[in-house]
Amino acid sequence: MGKTIDFKKAAQKQKRSRDNRLWRTLLNCIYAIADLCPWEVAGPDTPFVYIPEKYNQMIFFSCVQDAVDGSFGVVVYPSPQEYLAATHERATGREEMRSYIESDVYTVTFTPCRADVPEDMLKVYRRLGLDFKGGLWPWAIHKRRGYLGAVPEGDDLAFLMDCLGNFHMQVKALCQGVLQGKLKEGDAVLRFFMADGREPWKTAILPFAELELPPAPRTSVVMQEAAETLKELRSLPPAQLVQQMEFDFSWLAEPVQDKPSDEPFFPVVAVVTDRKSGEPLAVRGGRPEELLGCAFDAWQEALHKCGVPKILYVGRDESLDLFEDFAKKRGDRCKQVKRLPAAAKMLRDCGAV
Repeated sequence: MGKTIDFKKAAQKQKRSRDNRLWRTLLNCIYAIADLCPWEVAGPDTPFVYIPEKYNQMIFFSCVQDAVDGSFGVVVYPSPQEYLAATHERATGREEMRSYIESDVYTVTFTPCRADVPEDMLKVYRRLGLDFKGGLWPWAIHKRRGYLGAVPEGDDLAFLMDCLGNFHMQVKALCQGVLQGKLKEGDAVLRFFMADGREPWKTAILPFAELELPPAPRTSVVMQEAAETLKELRSLPPAQLVQQMEFDFSWLAEPVQDKPSDEPFFPVVAVVTDRKSGEPLAVRGGRPEELLGCAFDAWQEALHKCGVPKILYVGRDESLDLFEDFAKKRGDRCKQVKRLPAAAKMLRDCGAV
């Protein structure tokens, strides 16, 4: 009788082997960047920009230092919106916290203190048989939207390696003085692909203001005409008392874990309120990836409780994308406004930022 194969274990072993190869390559790249000391030629206000060959993304890098603990590193922003959000000053601590929770960034840090390295990163080093002893300890974290952050693996790790490999080429060109012009305040260092001649990859210095930043991608939720949910909600009567509702969502400020080994996340909270009286009509909460379900569950509960309002007010582009198509199909209005006082109060009462 043949040997029984545990395909799950085999797949995990193959993934671990791939991650180990990626980590070794990535660490070589990270140390090559550190040897060039980009922190001496470019500060956090000088963006490095990388446009992949397919021109489907614009990735930003910032060199950062902490004079207090002696650490330094590179922050990778997967989109212009993430970079601009990080450089935009917030009016309140709540806004700052919300911006942090919703951010999606990669951070590579060098620290002289082993105790500052996350345990999951130390596990990687033990797996690879590495010990930096009294030298600098590099570590990487991917902070996903709604999550506290975790050591990258799999496709995340491959993406970071591609990004830092191209960042290394930018820094190398800058430090070797082969670029035209000198880096000035307000400039950016751009790396892009142009299939002409022997060197298709170009690196150039240009004013940041001259960069054509792509708009933020938006994805509208489209409800199919045949959907049972749409048929049911179309049959609901108009609201008699609540003519205007507000919808918004935010996050609880304290991260939680399902299990001690899981990455901590910030629970999302979705609310629907009466715009006029401020009365809460529905509240739903869940994991970051459950936002869509929480939003529609809260909305359906409010409709079943009160009937269909004349107008649903929303604030964010994302909220408009959630409900606009549905409102059109039902013949209602979904209006975007700057302030949602009733929903904002309800979110604060729930402990959300």
